[in-house]
Amino acid sequence: MNRRHRVHPRILPWLLIAALLVSGCSAGGPDPSAAAPTDRTENPGQTADPQMPEDPAGPDSAADDPPVAGAVPADLDGDGAPEWIRGLTDTWTADPVEIYDAQGEKLLTWETFGWERKVSLHSLPGQPRTVLLEWRRFEDGQTAVGIQAFVRRSGTFAHDRLYGWGLKHAETTPAHRASFTEDGALLVEWDMGDPARHTRIRRYALNLEQGSVAIVEERFVPEGSDLVYPEAPEAVLHAAQIAAAYRLEDELPRYFASTDVAGAFLEAIPPWPYEVTGVELASVTAFDEYCVPTIEPAQPDADGKAPFVVWLAGQINLIVKVGTVWFETDDAGRTIIRDFRLDEGCA
Repeated sequence: MNRRHRVHPRILPWLLIAALLVSGCSAGGPDPSAAAPTDRTENPGQTADPQMPEDPAGPDSAADDPPVAGAVPADLDGDGAPEWIRGLTDTWTADPVEIYDAQGEKLLTWETFGWERKVSLHSLPGQPRTVLLEWRRFEDGQTAVGIQAFVRRSGTFAHDRLYGWGLKHAETTPAHRASFTEDGALLVEWDMGDPARHTRIRRYALNLEQGSVAIVEERFVPEGSDLVYPEAPEAVLHAAQIAAAYRLEDELPRYFASTDVAGAFLEAIPPWPYEVTGVELASVTAFDEYCVPTIEPAQPDADGKAPFVVWLAGQINLIVKVGTVWFETDDAGRTIIRDFRLDEGCA
């Protein structure tokens, strides 16, 4: 029976978040050779006290008395005077974060849009302003982390629109653990949940003066002591697609009968810098205007042949390609890919 293929659950939150946050919040849009960490944000399933930076105004300042109950001082805009933040939390909540000036006037309300959050303060070496580290937990349980910075433009206090990749304005990245290094970089670890069980480790450099954030290092390591070899044919194809999309060239050949076929697969699957990829054994009967396919699930036949669909998230629409794959069993009893053919699809 044909069924309409729904957008993959990992794609949907990012598309919705991008659409919602592009308009910002009520006062401006929110938009390992690593050094030993100094600030540690653990798996959001655990709890950790938000880090409290030193009071920029000094211990003898009148700023010791908060103008709003429960607010915490920090210099968010770099003018040398503290703002007051209410809503820092080490437990999951959908409550807004509110930021006030020293007179108790509200500068900004930072809402959530269908997720829960944890928020902590971090003062980083070499940076002129304190930043907020935000954990998000979505309805499907997926967690992500992001950096929120603030600035005052023409007298108006607002979110700073950071540019770059991965953690720019209004963006978060999938994560299970995060820590700041001694030089102020953010180290993010994400257990990808893919068939081979990778952990992706990214190091982000933040430059508030330039308004930029950049990935300066990325690597993939086993979630445990070794990578898992998947058993089901579809899982083997998915593992191969992950290895090709992230250019894990040392790993890719283990899923194929020959290095020539592995190399051809690497050339056929474009590099994929995003967090979402997917593949299914299925035949496609139709595409809608947004390239969402109507599919019929499939299994390998007696010769190991099966149709498949591989999809990626484009800037607006899904990018979907269809093809045919042939499986076989190697001498160790593992399912491997003997050959494949990738055709055009929809973009």
